[in-house]
Amino acid sequence: MDESINPIKFTFVKSEELKRELLKLCKDFVQDRIENAEAAMQNAQQSANSEERSTAGDKHDTARAMSHLEQEKSAKYLDEAIKLKRAFSELLKAKSTDAIDFGSLVVTNQGTYFIALSLGVVRLNDKNYFVVSPTSPIAIAFKGLKAANTAKFNGRSFIIEEVC
Repeated sequence: MDESINPIKFTFVKSEELKRELLKLCKDFVQDRIENAEAAMQNAQQSANSEERSTAGDKHDTARAMSHLEQEKSAKYLDEAIKLKRAFSELLKAKSTDAIDFGSLVVTNQGTYFIALSLGVVRLNDKNYFVVSPTSPIAIAFKGLKAANTAKFNGRSFIIEEVC
């Protein structure tokens, strides 16, 4: 048999390409989160700075407190975005194996899952894919399984067709 037309090899190549595209989506998502958090921090700081110049008594104190709360919220958002970036860095180091783990692309009879970051459903090339955290219940149900195994989750059976 001519190996260049082996359907299993062809599917694997398509899955590797899909995995690269999903990785790019994850990277873009993380970068957007960081940029949005940094912009929110700058806006909160500018707001606080402009309120410091005001001398309207109680109104000034309330506005300054609100600006401070907004700064704290933005700092927390930025911290979460940085944690997400660290998780993405670990994702890039993840090795592909036959068993499902962090970084695996899992093709099932009920959809395709990328065990990576918690992005939820993403649409790519007119198809939906589930990008889920390795600590999500579905990822935990899949962990360690291989192609041809079956996972039970929420009363449904997921037949693992391919792991990449």
